[in-house]
Amino acid sequence: MWKLTLLGAPALELNGRAIHIRRRKAWALLAYLAVSPHKQTRETLAALLWPEHDERAGRADLSRVLSSLRKALDPDLFLSDRQSVMLHTGAELWVDVLHFRELLDARRAASTEEPQGAQHNRLVAATNLY
Repeated sequence: MWKLTLLGAPALELNGRAIHIRRRKAWALLAYLAVSPHKQTRETLAALLWPEHDERAGRADLSRVLSSLRKALDPDLFLSDRQSVMLHTGAELWVDVLHFRELLDARRAASTEEPQGAQHNRLVAATNLY
């Protein structure tokens, strides 16, 4: 299972083994895709990560970074075509930011009949992640 931590210094593990990503833009792309629930257009990603480039140059840089991530991680982790990119929704990827949100959402949605201990445990778990 992939484990991506973004609260604090970014880190990536596969089955407990650290995976090193050298480029900051690769980290930024991976993080953005991990917390985005849907496809992102290549145009948007290029503008976000390379605002100083024109669209053509930004898309070329995006392709290079995406290619390096595929080689370093797993080609099947990414779904992409000529227009968009996203992380494979079926990938076994745990992301601390998403888990943090889930814990807080569950706490907010908890009924008043739920035991206080369960609500407290969610808040403690979220705090520990943060």
